[in-house]
Amino acid sequence: MFRGVEISRQMTTAISRRPRLSQRAEQAKWEYALGEPARRAITEGGLRGDSKETLFRWLGGDRDLARQVLQWCNTPMFNLTRPFGDLREAVDILETSELARLALMAELRRRYLDCRPSGEFDPRRLWRHSIAVGTVSAMIARTCGVSDSGEAFLAGTMHDIGIGVTAALHPSDLTEIYHEVDQLSSFHEVEQDRNGWDHAALGQEVLAQWMMPEVVQQAAGLHHVKMTDADDGRFSPTVCCVVIANYLCCRTGWGVAEKPCLQTPSDMVFKRLEIGSEMLMVIWHQLHETLAQAADMTW
Repeated sequence: MFRGVEISRQMTTAISRRPRLSQRAEQAKWEYALGEPARRAITEGGLRGDSKETLFRWLGGDRDLARQVLQWCNTPMFNLTRPFGDLREAVDILETSELARLALMAELRRRYLDCRPSGEFDPRRLWRHSIAVGTVSAMIARTCGVSDSGEAFLAGTMHDIGIGVTAALHPSDLTEIYHEVDQLSSFHEVEQDRNGWDHAALGQEVLAQWMMPEVVQQAAGLHHVKMTDADDGRFSPTVCCVVIANYLCCRTGWGVAEKPCLQTPSDMVFKRLEIGSEMLMVIWHQLHETLAQAADMTW
């Protein structure tokens, strides 16, 4: 009887030591918050194409960020003519909302690459995967006639921010999670078993704190959910683009872990975008070129 009591006590202690999602989200609110210039650019409508001057003030006060954005503006994805000399020249051709999205992606890239490699976790792989999913999400959105491919680009790039938060604030946890990932146990499944929540749930909380558009938050929160008939209202076309892009990137060597283990998206995801066999073949044929474009943004 005493042995049973002791085992029960050990199990209770182990459960009590599990980090709560609310605790991690509250910590991220203070320790992974966006800076004031970025927050102002968002609240004043930068992602909607408003407040051009607020965006320039943000980038003008952060030369490294501005340099990264300008480099990306001069990649073939955005510019096939002579290079832009500065961001004001770029905005004459590109939309303000596009620059705002690139600035947020550059901020995300910096945060990811500031993390230390630990065990099997490589921050460069996390960024490589993220920008690939963003680029492929945008391609799928354009191919399927989704209204805002730029929003799909941002949503795809930010979908794994929950992993970045854990890497920055609790790297030892991330090391242990990666150690348990194998061909049968995916990253988010290990997280669920250990904590009762995964990086998708944490990422959605953090993106809400960052005041990201609702669809960007949803893409983070739902990209591992198996869509059913009952979920149709929750999965916007943009979210479906991210789900498919995440799967394609993981299956073609652009995953966040070296041991990919990801279920095929449900048929409902493809139906939501009206993707049949012919459309899927079109997407597949564009995938290689799209990932080559993503490679231009990995440095």
